[in-house]
Amino acid sequence: MKTMLMAYVKDNHRLWDVNLPELGCAIRTAKHEVTGQTPYFINFGCEMMTHGSEYHLKIGNEENKQRVYDRSKNMNRLRDWVKKRIDTASDNIRERYNLKRRDVHFKENDLVWKKNYVLSDKANYFTSKFADRFVGPFRVKRKVGYCTYELINDNGKSIGHWHVKDLKPHPQNSDSHVESDSDVDSVT
Repeated sequence: MKTMLMAYVKDNHRLWDVNLPELGCAIRTAKHEVTGQTPYFINFGCEMMTHGSEYHLKIGNEENKQRVYDRSKNMNRLRDWVKKRIDTASDNIRERYNLKRRDVHFKENDLVWKKNYVLSDKANYFTSKFADRFVGPFRVKRKVGYCTYELINDNGKSIGHWHVKDLKPHPQNSDSHVESDSDVDSVT
């Protein structure tokens, strides 16, 4: 939604709300990637009429009453189908997202390497692309949060709190526990 608003607003940010009806219509009539249907169709059982000339329903017509009744009966099946499609897509996305994820736990005094976050410096002829990706080793002082550890250098000085995504075990570190999906599969 924010991206759509940015496309309409351009330089005058005071008029961000002027095009909300058009943006709402675009969202309601865009086909969903997973279901292949528009949100309007999933909610109401028919496509949205964007122009008055598309409106052909006559209230007193028996054929239209039967069609509305049949449509309302099929809505529960449609919603179940949509839920199944979204659940399947969600499982596929979750599987792909977690494909390379590893559950890593470090103990106190474990040696780890931390990701090296440096900026390029033209004056000193330094390019961050050529810098080491990880620096260390550092010692784990303590676990601070669920996935956060406080690290110290060789002098015992704290170098801050680091998330586990920015850490990797030192090669000589045999005590750290790394659990991968293959480890879990072999247990079950």
